[in-house]
Amino acid sequence: MTDFDKIDKCKNILVTRLFEPKENKLVIEVCLGQISETEEDLFISEVNLGPLKKINFDNDRSVYTIYFENYISYFVINESYDNQAVGEFSGNKIRKYQTSPYIDFCKKETLGYQLYSDKEINHFGIITSRHIINILTTSLPQIK
Repeated sequence: MTDFDKIDKCKNILVTRLFEPKENKLVIEVCLGQISETEEDLFISEVNLGPLKKINFDNDRSVYTIYFENYISYFVINESYDNQAVGEFSGNKIRKYQTSPYIDFCKKETLGYQLYSDKEINHFGIITSRHIINILTTSLPQIK
């Protein structure tokens, strides 16, 4: 199984870093979660939601870097406020969209489609436990 497949098939992913190492390059570091064997009571605002298995994101072997050689636009949204998957896409946690409202928005509101009209422009979505990251790019992601 490739690193791409490991990330794409993992049920729980956490973004640990997102940064631009150089101009127009994007790095997203993710950690794959593992469900604990034991159940613990979960308290939120002093309300006990009952015994649940905790998701652990502390395994150093499960950290991957997703690297984009360039990007036109990206945005991050809290996963709690996402409208669910809209558009046509393939993949699970790393989605490649054929159509989406984000593509439509970027066509209308950015110069990316005009500047890169000679290249294939891709929309990728990284779906994590706390965030949804949408990236419009002319490159394919590299996993390290």
